[in-house]
Amino acid sequence: MNNLRNKKKDLDYPPGEGPILLWQTRVVFALGGDARHPKTRKVKLSVTVKEFGLSKYQFRRLRELVGKRYHPGRDEHTITSERYEHREENRKDCLRTLLSLIEEVGKTNKLVDDGQSSYVKERLRASPAFMERLHAKSMRLCEYNQLRKQALRLEDKASY
Repeated sequence: MNNLRNKKKDLDYPPGEGPILLWQTRVVFALGGDARHPKTRKVKLSVTVKEFGLSKYQFRRLRELVGKRYHPGRDEHTITSERYEHREENRKDCLRTLLSLIEEVGKTNKLVDDGQSSYVKERLRASPAFMERLHAKSMRLCEYNQLRKQALRLEDKASY
């Protein structure tokens, strides 16, 4: 398995090619045949982050959330689970964790847009001269729309 990781490190796959999910498990046989060894249930999932196509802000948020579990040299995020007794349940747990992480990171762009627009709005509200010009412009636009509606009504009456 170590050999596979070194090969992956040496190869630089273009986006859309190469493994996205890489599972690592161990099979350890306990004495007696019927007993399950605790290391057998552990599952490790390595995810290639560049395959997600994240924006700059989403990538930053991902790194904040996962912390040390992100390896920048290999561009991998590692999720480990040994919560459940069976390996398949731990695989499902890894996938649930990955999906919730992707969902949380997906909200980032909206949060950034909201933050930037609220910052701009507050800055503009702090400028009284700008607010006066904006109010005058909106009043002119409102008057223009009313005159336009009246002109359209007169045209409709004249066409009858």
